[in-house]
Amino acid sequence: MKSIKPIFLIIISFFTVLNCRKESNYEIENKVFDDIFTSIVDSTLIDRRTYLGFEYSKQQIDSIKKDSLNRILAFIPKLVGIDGDDLKKIPKDYESISDSVWTFTPEKYNNNKYIFKKISELPFDNSYDNWANKYSKFSGVLSFSQIYFDKEMKKGVLNVIYNCNARCSVGYLVYIQKENNKWKVKKVDKTWIS
Repeated sequence: MKSIKPIFLIIISFFTVLNCRKESNYEIENKVFDDIFTSIVDSTLIDRRTYLGFEYSKQQIDSIKKDSLNRILAFIPKLVGIDGDDLKKIPKDYESISDSVWTFTPEKYNNNKYIFKKISELPFDNSYDNWANKYSKFSGVLSFSQIYFDKEMKKGVLNVIYNCNARCSVGYLVYIQKENNKWKVKKVDKTWIS
């Protein structure tokens, strides 16, 4: 009976240590994306069907804008760093907690408003017409950068790029903040258009 007590204490100690392990940077960034993903898409998406200047009547454009269910978005599921002029706009004390490129699964964010597909689903086509031909509600392609956080991990910023085709892109810096243990989009700055 006495020998069971030390074994029991060792087992409890082992599980206590396991439960107290620190979250990895990947897990932290993934949880942040869980909080903000759909809000960022809502804040940065331009529907390709109205942005490319197709010959639609005002009534057709209004109808497309109201058609907000089951829109198809292709997603580049690799998070990369921020470069160029956007990097200069990030506060100096912000830094990426990820030291490598990692991938995530955009399909886990599917809802009645958006259906996310990996860009690799269809062969590459500069115009993305293959996507528009397959999906009548194809709205464009999105990609995100890694998140750059302040030292307290209370604020962050990331780069979002929207593409309607290879010659049509918009870049954004999206500023986020942690409030009541949830991350929220606080500000979206359009930083470039091509």
